[in-house]
Amino acid sequence: MTEGGAAQRLADELQALRAASGLSFTKIVAMGGKLRPPVTFSKGSLSDWFSGKLVPSEPKKFEALIGLLEQLAMQKQPDHQRRDFRAWESLRREAADERRCQAATPSPPAVEENATRERLPVVRGDAAKAARVLTVLPHRAPWLHALRTNEPNFVHYETQQKPFDEACESLRREVVDFVDPELHEAYGALFTATEAFEYQLDGMYGPDSPSPWRVLTNHQPQRLEQLDKLIVARDEFDAKYRALIKLFSIRGLLPTDRETEVERAARADAETAGTLQALIRLGALRNRPNEHYDIRLAAETPQSVERDLGPRGDHTTAIAAWDQERQDLISGLHSASIDLHDSGLLELIDEVRLILINYQTSWNRLQRESYTRRIAIEHAVASIRMYRQGRPRPPAPADYRQTLDYIHEPS
Repeated sequence: MTEGGAAQRLADELQALRAASGLSFTKIVAMGGKLRPPVTFSKGSLSDWFSGKLVPSEPKKFEALIGLLEQLAMQKQPDHQRRDFRAWESLRREAADERRCQAATPSPPAVEENATRERLPVVRGDAAKAARVLTVLPHRAPWLHALRTNEPNFVHYETQQKPFDEACESLRREVVDFVDPELHEAYGALFTATEAFEYQLDGMYGPDSPSPWRVLTNHQPQRLEQLDKLIVARDEFDAKYRALIKLFSIRGLLPTDRETEVERAARADAETAGTLQALIRLGALRNRPNEHYDIRLAAETPQSVERDLGPRGDHTTAIAAWDQERQDLISGLHSASIDLHDSGLLELIDEVRLILINYQTSWNRLQRESYTRRIAIEHAVASIRMYRQGRPRPPAPADYRQTLDYIHEPS
């Protein structure tokens, strides 16, 4: 980075504002989590931004950061002059443009033509660098395939854009200087295209509450005008990525199918481990106290039920305790599902939670809570196991679909 450049000016201004606010990185991270909607900061990213090592790439996250710092600075120093966010955003964009220009003109290291004895270590070095690139941008990752091939007017924030944003941050931290001139040039072109795509994607703003899907064509005209630029940037990113992957293949730097499958399976196991355990804990929950009695009361007279089963008794306390335990387990499922990267699985778990939370609608159709819970969990567990094996998700059973219909029927 050139001393005194736009990125350093932005870092200096950020440092001055943080000094005025008195906030530590730890405090910023904590306060970001309390915003509505929450904004996730990390101390590592904050350190990179405030030192000038990296330029913030997400406009909405940057706006949240500036809002926190300006608010605390005004509270601590009544004479603090608050700067309009548009001025801050102008600084950020200037710094980002500067970094893109720098990345577009990398200087490959000189390699002597007769350095025969050094070529074997150089090849091994390039292999390690290729492996780092493929770790950040896995060539068979579903989220990357979706971003590269789907129309970008329909993007899932958590499972597609967020992994891409994290990949961009990782690429900016990596120092990847391929010795092979062709690889070096192809990687430089991909890096530039990646940042351009990220810039256009972030310019379309965040997800549309409460849906995690960004349906960009549903927005006001000035945002629709950006869609053409976004598609051009996406196509350029896809072309540069394909070119680098082709070179990796020619050089023998791509993992074998077996290695790729082992990596995919390990990633799928890690991604779904928490959700699977949460589902198993929900499945192990005991039946609702007096369930067999109360389900009959929903369809029969108290006299006939009491004649067959005897007096009901008072189970109010036990039912309240069971209900609280059940709610805690459902909350645990929601927390665990944050680790999921597959949009189909994430939607399924949201659907299962909907069924569990609204079990009373099925109860009113004389379907016990234990049965409703079992069919929802069994379908989710079967889907996760198929995903771990790299196979398509099984179709929803008829009783699962019927239960979902109960919930969606107008009351």
